[in-house]
Amino acid sequence: MPSARPRWRGFIILAIILLAFASLSLARFYTDVLWFSEVGFSSVLFKSLTTQFVVGLATGVFVAALVWVNLRLVARFAPPYRLTRVEGRDDPIERYRELLAPYLGWLRLTVAGIVGILAGIGASSMWPDFLLWANRLEFGTTDPQFGRDLGFYVFELPFLKHIAGFLWFAFMVALVISAVAHYFHGAIRPEVGLRGLTPSVLAHLSVLLGCL
Repeated sequence: MPSARPRWRGFIILAIILLAFASLSLARFYTDVLWFSEVGFSSVLFKSLTTQFVVGLATGVFVAALVWVNLRLVARFAPPYRLTRVEGRDDPIERYRELLAPYLGWLRLTVAGIVGILAGIGASSMWPDFLLWANRLEFGTTDPQFGRDLGFYVFELPFLKHIAGFLWFAFMVALVISAVAHYFHGAIRPEVGLRGLTPSVLAHLSVLLGCL
């Protein structure tokens, strides 16, 4: 029976590395708190941190929910009977389907959670544009080309561009993950061309393409 000492040694090394990174982050945060408190602007620091958290959380939850809902639709559209042999050969995916079948619910949540966390981390960087949009004002001067107040281009347009970009990212990720999941469930069979797409799968992917 192999010794558990090497395994514990790896966990200890990983814990030390994570603790070192956490200590550096905490030291940087504490330095910021001291500096902003010294100049009387501690509320600015906590406002920015709170905004980053709220923007990241909202984006992460939305993207994770979108991916999870589409994965649930994939499971619903999965064919009840699959071909285990394709063109005289065994389907190489079938063994993985049987292996992962008891864990598909948790796997869907894990995939959606990971994508949501990555999206939330990326979206948290747009907190300045969110604050500009939330505190938007009018300049009192109208753009002669489009008839909008100039404040729109300073306070609103940058945030709207971020929203459009993250919506595109969310639906693109949902489309790719859904296509892979359909293939895993046997609802997409590229070896037989368009006949390998069931009507429900075609409708599902078409809706996501339409959203893009």
